[in-house]
Order: sequence, then C-alpha cells, then structure tokens
Amino acid sequence: MLAIDIFGTIAAVGVVVYSLFIAYCWSKWRYVPSAPATVEEGGSLSVSIVIVARNEAASIVPLLSNIKAQQYPAHLLEVILVNDQSDDDTVEKAESFAADADLAFRTIHLEATVAEGSRKKQAIKAAAALSTADILVLTDADCNVQPNWIASHINYYTRYEEAKLVFGAFCFKGRNWASALLNLEAMSLTGVAAITNLIHRPTMCSGANLSYKRELVQELNPFDGNQQIASGDDEFMLHAVQRKYPNGAFYNKGQDSLVSTDRPESLGALYHQRRRWAGKWKAYNVPWPRQLAVAVVAGNLGFICLFSLFLISMNPVLLIPIAVKWLAEFGFSRKISRNFNLSGLGQYFLLMEIIYPFYAVFFAIASNFGEYHWKGRVYP
Repeated sequence: MLAIDIFGTIAAVGVVVYSLFIAYCWSKWRYVPSAPATVEEGGSLSVSIVIVARNEAASIVPLLSNIKAQQYPAHLLEVILVNDQSDDDTVEKAESFAADADLAFRTIHLEATVAEGSRKKQAIKAAAALSTADILVLTDADCNVQPNWIASHINYYTRYEEAKLVFGAFCFKGRNWASALLNLEAMSLTGVAAITNLIHRPTMCSGANLSYKRELVQELNPFDGNQQIASGDDEFMLHAVQRKYPNGAFYNKGQDSLVSTDRPESLGALYHQRRRWAGKWKAYNVPWPRQLAVAVVAGNLGFICLFSLFLISMNPVLLIPIAVKWLAEFGFSRKISRNFNLSGLGQYFLLMEIIYPFYAVFFAIASNFGEYHWKGRVYP
C-alpha cells in the first residue's frame, strides 16, 4: 500500500505540473497578437510561394487554384515549385494550370544526387537562391489555403517592423471521428506553439503554414548541422530566428491563416508521419522543445499510472489530478478550436483523453528507434 501511495504521489505531481502548464497557456492565449486587418489591394511586399513536391499530381492543381484566388496583388506573387524527383505528372499538371491561369510560375528540379536526408532543406535553399522576392511563403503540395492566406502573413511584416518570420496553424480535412481526434491534437499543439513563442521560447511550427524573409536562408544558415534530418526545416529556421532576432517570430492567429491538409490514410501512414515529426528532437540546438517534450510525456505517463492505480485500488482521490488535467486540456483546446472556427470537436474530447496518453508515450519511445518511410523513401 505504501508503494502505491508513493508511486501515486509521483504520478500526481507529474500530471498536476503538466496541467498547470496547459492552464498557463490557456490564460496567455489572449496576449498572442491578433492578426491585423487584411491588407488592401495595394500590398507592397513581393512574395514567392515555395512548394516542394514529390508525386503530388492529385493535389497540386487544387492548391494552385487556391493561390490564384489569393486576395493579394498578382504582380507581387509568384510560385516556385521544387520538384523532388516526382515520377508522376505533378510538374506537367502544375505548369499547364499555371499557363492557363496566367500565374507567375517557375520550376526547379532537385537533382537525384542530393543526399536523402537533406532534400527538403536543399529545395528551400534552391528556391531562396532563385527568388528575388521580399518574403518566402511555404506550404505543402497536399494543402489547401484560404483567399486571404498570403495577406494574413504579409500584414505582420507591414505592421511589425521587427517581424522576420510568421507561422500559423493547420488542420485536417474531413468531419469524421478520425479527423476530429487529429484536429484536437493539432489545435492543442498549435496553441502551445503560440504561447512558447510568445514567451520567447519557441518550440515548434509547421512548414505547411510558414513565411520568412528570403535573406534569412543565407544569413542564418539554419540547416547547418541538421542536414541528415529529413524534416525539421521549419523548426530549425524558427529556432535560428529566435537566436538572432528574439522578437522576430510571430504566430498568426487569424482565421484567414488556417491551412487544411489531408489526414493520413491509414494507421501505418500515421505512424510514419508522427515518427518523422518526433525524430527531430535529437538535432535541436535549443533546450525548449526537449523540455516541452519531457513535460508532455510526464503528464501523460502520469495519467496512465494514476488511472492504472485507480483500477487497482478504486481510490477516488486518484481521479482528482486526472480531472484537473482534463479540465485544463478541454478549456485550452476549446479556446484554440473556437479561434479557428473549428466546430464539433468537443464531442470527441473524452475519447481523445483516453487514447492520447498512450499515443504520446508510444511515440516518445518510438522516435528513438527504427526507421520511417516518407514519399517513397526510407529514413533511419
């Protein structure tokens, strides 16, 4: 009985500390700068939209259609498609659409000799070298964007002189339970990303919804020392900006900035996607992402322990820290979901709370072992 009490106390402390952090994020959300009003037709900053694509024939034209519909001066926009050795007709479809739509468009073909781990980063460096625009805006080829997406990013650069980088949120398409669970996770993660950036301890961002000043690629060399990591170009740039320009990164919380993407098609695809995302932590050269990961694992492992002890002892006191955790997470995810006008997620909250602790602990362990697949390639 003593062992259960000690073990339960340790687990409860982990859960409560994690819950206090989530409650802190909840309370700080209102201080994240709101997106300024949409820019007028006479925007002044030129933009290169960079899309790195490999075998995206099914999704590239819908994305380009969204870009054509942007409420931003067309003469200030161009698209740079970096073709990463596609063996379908991605490039042909993209170039045909751009020609028909009178969309400023250029293609770069990434050489087969580029090392596997560094392909995305080399693609961005190639696009930055080709571009003469003020701002690079990045998204993924399987995403969809809203008409004021570009404008929502550019407003930060025109309103805040110190702005060097702007990042935003993404959500998963679909209205079924699987998409809802993934969106509950995505909203919590993007909320934490916003708050850690607010307190000058940026942890994460997504290359699906990211922009920065073009000269930063050469000035900061953000990919030095992490070329062997297949992904992470987004977060390595975020961390590099924070080191050189502590007030230079902004989170875009405007509804117009939200990007949508396809959810993984299977559990196997979900595993490889999350394994790739989690596998970057070893290469970070700032401590905050690792500290956040430890807090998340501690909170969720604590939940597993407390719930297990409750099933053994049926002691209702053990449910108190769990209730605190659920309350904090519900309030925070609801706040972020409402900000981006994502409805219908709350009905899946309890299911998410049961599943997620096991999911989080599993990937914390899995990220240290084995390999993952991405775009038809295998990475260690």
